[in-house]
Amino acid sequence: MTRSKLTICMLSRDLMHAHTSMCLNKVVTDPELSERYNVLYKMFIGCSSLNITRSIALTEWFQNSFNGDLFLFIDADQMFTPKDVLKAISLLHETESDVVCGAYPRHDDKPTCKAYDQETFLTENHGKLKYGATGFMLISKRILDTMDLMPVHVENRTDNVIPYFQSRVVEESQNINLWLAEDYSFCWLVRRHKGKIYGFISPTLGHILSSHKYLT
Repeated sequence: MTRSKLTICMLSRDLMHAHTSMCLNKVVTDPELSERYNVLYKMFIGCSSLNITRSIALTEWFQNSFNGDLFLFIDADQMFTPKDVLKAISLLHETESDVVCGAYPRHDDKPTCKAYDQETFLTENHGKLKYGATGFMLISKRILDTMDLMPVHVENRTDNVIPYFQSRVVEESQNINLWLAEDYSFCWLVRRHKGKIYGFISPTLGHILSSHKYLT
């Protein structure tokens, strides 16, 4: 029986953090994940425009993916474990969601997500999200199948790119417009196509604060 693919994608303007590299190695070699999925990994280094690079990465994956395949964005300075990845996959199926985000504190201690019920989400450590971050974002192929976005030309590329992560201004409520960065903009796009976004909080998930040690 052919296993579905789990593609892990990391983007960085510089290099991958050494601790993140160790986390990634544990995920790629995890027996449970390897038994269920063909775990692949792709790294984009020297990204000057994250919204364009994320769109390129997801477009390339979507055009070569099959039903059941999953795509996971992880930041290149992120801490995570195989259990975090397995948790995201389980929640995707259990809650019949299209996107699952692992939430963690930002440098200002605020969570990297916006839940429909933020207080309950922070109490129960999981729940339905309105917006989530790409620092740890699992995406199913089926939601991309529903999107009828027009591919656009990107300079220095011969093939077109689907602009999944273009920033946008949206009407959040009456008289309130929000300027959404690429991750929240993608979540808006998912919900616009009737998709569901779920999130969870994990004590083993988050950015590495001391970022002075990098791979060379």
